[in-house]
Amino acid sequence: MKPTKSKSVKELTEAQKKYIQENYRRYTDKEISRSLKVNREAVRLAMAEMSLDKADSLLPEIPAKFHWTAFLILLISVTAGYAHTLNYSFHFDDIKTFVENYPLHVKVWTWDQFQTIFHGNRPAAMMTYAVNFSMGRLDPAGYHLFNIAIHLLTGFVIYLLFVKTLSFPGSGFTRSSASIGLVALISALLWTVHPVQTQAVTYVVQRMASMVALFYLLSLLAYIQGRTEAGSRSYLWFGISAVAAFLALETKENAVTLPVTMLLYDLFFINRFNLQISRKQWTIFSLVLLMFLGGLLFVIQTFKGSGTLYSMLTAQYGTEEMDPLLRTMSEWRVLLYYLFLMIFPLPSFQTLDYEFPFSNSLFDPLTTFLSLSAILLMIGFSIKKARQFPLISFAILWYFINQVIESTFIKLDLVFEHRLYLPSVFLFLFIGVLVFNFFSKRFQKPEIVFVICGILISIVLAGLTYERNKVWKSSISLWSDVVAKAPNKSRAWNNLGKAYLEENRFDEASGSFEKAARLDNNNQEAINNLGNALQREGKFELAIKLYQGLLANNPRNPLAHNDIGVAYEALYERDVAANNIKKANEEIVAAQKEFIEAINIDPYYTDAHNNLGNIYYMSKQPDQAIVEYRKVIELNPKHPMAHTNLGMVLATKGELDAARQELELSMQINPAVMVTHINYGMLLEKAGKLNEALVHYRDAIRWAAPQEAEKVRQVKDEISKIEAVMKDAGR
Repeated sequence: MKPTKSKSVKELTEAQKKYIQENYRRYTDKEISRSLKVNREAVRLAMAEMSLDKADSLLPEIPAKFHWTAFLILLISVTAGYAHTLNYSFHFDDIKTFVENYPLHVKVWTWDQFQTIFHGNRPAAMMTYAVNFSMGRLDPAGYHLFNIAIHLLTGFVIYLLFVKTLSFPGSGFTRSSASIGLVALISALLWTVHPVQTQAVTYVVQRMASMVALFYLLSLLAYIQGRTEAGSRSYLWFGISAVAAFLALETKENAVTLPVTMLLYDLFFINRFNLQISRKQWTIFSLVLLMFLGGLLFVIQTFKGSGTLYSMLTAQYGTEEMDPLLRTMSEWRVLLYYLFLMIFPLPSFQTLDYEFPFSNSLFDPLTTFLSLSAILLMIGFSIKKARQFPLISFAILWYFINQVIESTFIKLDLVFEHRLYLPSVFLFLFIGVLVFNFFSKRFQKPEIVFVICGILISIVLAGLTYERNKVWKSSISLWSDVVAKAPNKSRAWNNLGKAYLEENRFDEASGSFEKAARLDNNNQEAINNLGNALQREGKFELAIKLYQGLLANNPRNPLAHNDIGVAYEALYERDVAANNIKKANEEIVAAQKEFIEAINIDPYYTDAHNNLGNIYYMSKQPDQAIVEYRKVIELNPKHPMAHTNLGMVLATKGELDAARQELELSMQINPAVMVTHINYGMLLEKAGKLNEALVHYRDAIRWAAPQEAEKVRQVKDEISKIEAVMKDAGR
């Protein structure tokens, strides 16, 4: 019997409508029309006419007590895996992003400081670093605690998103509300405690990866809530979604995929592949999209220094030079390696800086072609079988869409684990549903078996997370781990050398820099750092020879010229102390020549200007020194040492009020500079403010570096003299 050709939606029975609601995912409209013996158009219209209010009424209710229990479980799990990281040190990009980014060192909030951050790159994330500094300066505990809190909130938002997703008939998970809650919780828990997330949480700078995920997922969740709410309340949720979308974009640029995933989610789980979208739905999505585009335009204008949009997309952001096409080919292999890490998350497989070879062509190595084939098969499956298997299809598309920005042609470094943070989310839900369905076919009470297995796996993953996090304890432990897993990577050895140098382990630092230079003859930073290590050991002549060798290959290297100048300056101070005046005069002239050469090559090199100012100050040319220090401040108003040095020179000229202002500015920018506190203390002491002077002398000792032991001794002697004077005066 053929389907009735004239049957309308109104003529469908309630049983037929319910059948369509429950089976539209599994079968095509053609198959359903044959099964019900109704017109195919009636099936399509039935879905179009089904109101969202009615669809929402089909969603099972989960008690609020269960939600609170879920949050508590996530809190305990996150605490177990991350609590021991609170005092771990800052690493790598942390230094340039916020440790030495002085505009973020906010002690007292002003409108000018707020505007500076807001109009900079990634303002939402940068604002949080400024808040951290204002609350605890550079104490790492506050930064790590903030990261852990972001991770916990993201895990909870993921749980709520999973509950919503499984509650839709379109997900194909037609189970009780209890089953939905358990699967959502276990899936979110596994994501939260998985070791692959450690880089996004424990590496402070990657707060940007976790924050963008939080706002991205919150925007999607609010959009879903608005789509399933009735009346004016829906617009409140859409407003929250738009604001969260804006904040996501102001945190990190990979949020640009949000409108695509939002549309896909609506298509897969809410509209159930019904392409007849109403005018109201388009209006709603357009409003959210409008807010999103506003954020996108704001992001683009913060990159206006990069020139055109094309130049922004093709700029070299990573440290390795690469061809965009070859990078894209290499990323096909990386994307599958990320999936391998999800399945086998052993600390021995994880590292910060991977030694991952680039693809040279489609078939070199052969895994390039095989990886492309696997990716195309997965995407093809997800498109073809979307109606039949919506959850796995959506999870696959979600994964690849959210890798588009960082894992294609844009010239970022090839592999970083934090790039899995957002893309992996729905893969965990698919795995949870898959395992639960497996148990449902084999056990009478699958919920109990599922929860037991989920808890056991979570404990194992939390243990692996705990172990992996130990690597992040110090720069030495981190980079030692990297060189053990990437022994032929020059950058890794160079960073290990810098870690040793920070701890005054000069021999190990020099050995690491030499290894880095042997692995890559073009790694000028490693050679330069080797010179710095030699300087720290007092081997200034050897350092100068090393820098000169560097200049033989590249005479227009401003960094090398500057560092030669620093070495000559140190030799000058040593020979003045030894009363070898003739040699000292030759060295100060040589230092001045090198700093001037560095500035001629790079007129914007602020450290070279500052060092040249120091030479003028030492050679009793204060007016020329002031010119150089003010040039530094003109180029970078937040350069603390320029303000300190300018204050010192002004003090020698008797301009004490101006000197005090410069030193105060320096301490506002960076309160952790010993020499600034010493000089400010001296000004206070001359003014008779002995108690205040003592405060700054003690701060000077607090911020002293290990190699400043002699200055510490001198400051302690001065403190003792002041205390004796105050005692005699009866203060």
